[in-house]
Amino acid sequence: MDKISEINFRLAEAEKELSELEAKKEQLLQYIDQLWEKWYHLLNNEIDEPTPLDFLITEISSEQEKIALFRYLFRGREDVFPKRFESKKTKRRGYQPYCKNEWIKGYHD
Repeated sequence: MDKISEINFRLAEAEKELSELEAKKEQLLQYIDQLWEKWYHLLNNEIDEPTPLDFLITEISSEQEKIALFRYLFRGREDVFPKRFESKKTKRRGYQPYCKNEWIKGYHD
Protein backbone atom coordinates (compact mmCIF):
# COMPACT_ATOMS: atom_id res chain seq x y z
CA MET A 1 0.00 0.00 0.00
CA ASP A 2 2.92 2.33 0.56
CA LYS A 3 3.80 2.36 -3.15
CA ILE A 4 0.17 3.02 -4.11
CA SER A 5 0.05 5.99 -1.73
CA GLU A 6 3.26 7.34 -3.20
CA ILE A 7 1.91 6.98 -6.74
CA ASN A 8 -1.36 8.68 -5.74
CA PHE A 9 0.61 11.54 -4.19
CA ARG A 10 2.74 11.95 -7.32
CA LEU A 11 -0.34 11.80 -9.55
CA ALA A 12 -2.00 14.54 -7.52
CA GLU A 13 1.16 16.66 -7.71
CA ALA A 14 1.44 16.17 -11.48
CA GLU A 15 -2.25 17.03 -12.03
CA LYS A 16 -1.89 20.16 -9.90
CA GLU A 17 1.19 21.23 -11.85
CA LEU A 18 -0.58 20.56 -15.15
CA SER A 19 -3.53 22.68 -14.03
CA GLU A 20 -1.17 25.54 -13.11
CA LEU A 21 0.58 25.24 -16.48
CA GLU A 22 -2.74 25.35 -18.34
CA ALA A 23 -3.69 28.55 -16.47
CA LYS A 24 -0.29 30.07 -17.29
CA LYS A 25 -0.71 29.03 -20.95
CA GLU A 26 -4.07 30.83 -21.11
CA GLN A 27 -2.51 34.00 -19.65
CA LEU A 28 0.33 33.86 -22.16
CA LEU A 29 -2.06 33.35 -25.09
CA GLN A 30 -4.02 36.45 -24.04
CA TYR A 31 -0.78 38.41 -23.73
CA ILE A 32 0.35 37.25 -27.18
CA ASP A 33 -3.01 38.35 -28.64
CA GLN A 34 -2.52 41.80 -27.11
CA LEU A 35 0.99 42.04 -28.53
CA TRP A 36 -0.20 41.01 -32.02
CA GLU A 37 -2.90 43.68 -31.83
CA LYS A 38 -0.31 46.31 -30.89
CA TRP A 39 1.95 45.04 -33.72
CA TYR A 40 -0.90 45.30 -36.22
CA HIS A 41 -1.66 48.89 -35.19
CA LEU A 42 1.99 49.90 -35.41
CA LEU A 43 2.35 48.21 -38.79
CA ASN A 44 -0.56 50.25 -40.11
CA ASN A 45 0.81 53.49 -38.63
CA GLU A 46 -2.06 53.68 -36.16
CA ILE A 47 0.28 54.72 -33.37
CA ASP A 48 -2.13 57.31 -31.96
CA GLU A 49 -4.87 54.73 -31.43
CA PRO A 50 -4.73 53.20 -27.97
CA THR A 51 -4.56 49.46 -27.41
CA PRO A 52 -5.32 47.45 -24.25
CA LEU A 53 -1.62 47.60 -23.40
CA ASP A 54 -1.90 51.39 -23.04
CA PHE A 55 -4.48 51.21 -20.25
CA LEU A 56 -3.71 50.48 -16.64
CA ILE A 57 -6.92 51.56 -14.99
CA THR A 58 -7.45 51.30 -11.24
CA GLU A 59 -9.86 52.90 -8.78
CA ILE A 60 -7.46 55.84 -8.46
CA SER A 61 -7.28 56.51 -12.21
CA SER A 62 -8.56 59.85 -13.43
CA GLU A 63 -12.01 60.25 -14.93
CA GLN A 64 -10.45 61.02 -18.34
CA GLU A 65 -8.46 57.74 -18.27
CA LYS A 66 -11.57 55.73 -17.40
CA ILE A 67 -13.56 57.42 -20.16
CA ALA A 68 -10.75 56.76 -22.67
CA LEU A 69 -10.77 53.06 -21.75
CA PHE A 70 -14.58 52.91 -22.06
CA ARG A 71 -14.49 54.60 -25.47
CA TYR A 72 -11.75 52.23 -26.62
CA LEU A 73 -13.62 49.12 -25.52
CA PHE A 74 -16.93 50.16 -27.07
CA ARG A 75 -15.78 51.84 -30.27
CA GLY A 76 -17.01 50.71 -33.66
CA ARG A 77 -14.87 48.73 -36.05
CA GLU A 78 -13.45 50.77 -38.89
CA ASP A 79 -12.59 47.82 -41.13
CA VAL A 80 -16.17 46.52 -41.33
CA PHE A 81 -18.99 48.49 -42.89
CA PRO A 82 -22.38 47.84 -44.54
CA LYS A 83 -22.58 47.04 -48.24
CA ARG A 84 -25.88 47.40 -50.09
CA PHE A 85 -27.03 44.51 -52.24
CA GLU A 86 -29.92 43.72 -54.55
CA SER A 87 -30.72 40.19 -55.71
CA LYS A 88 -31.26 39.92 -59.44
CA LYS A 89 -33.44 36.84 -58.99
CA THR A 90 -35.68 37.82 -56.08
CA LYS A 91 -35.26 41.62 -56.27
CA ARG A 92 -34.66 41.53 -52.54
CA ARG A 93 -32.61 44.48 -51.26
CA GLY A 94 -30.67 45.00 -48.08
CA TYR A 95 -27.31 45.42 -46.43
CA GLN A 96 -24.66 42.93 -45.43
CA PRO A 97 -21.39 43.30 -43.52
CA TYR A 98 -18.38 43.97 -45.71
CA CYS A 99 -14.77 43.93 -44.54
CA LYS A 100 -12.00 45.75 -46.38
CA ASN A 101 -9.57 43.05 -45.16
CA GLU A 102 -11.84 40.21 -46.23
CA TRP A 103 -9.40 38.63 -48.67
CA ILE A 104 -6.10 39.20 -46.86
CA LYS A 105 -4.63 35.79 -46.04
CA GLY A 106 -3.92 35.31 -42.34
CA TYR A 107 -5.90 38.36 -41.24
CA HIS A 108 -8.24 37.67 -38.38
CA ASP A 109 -9.87 39.63 -35.56
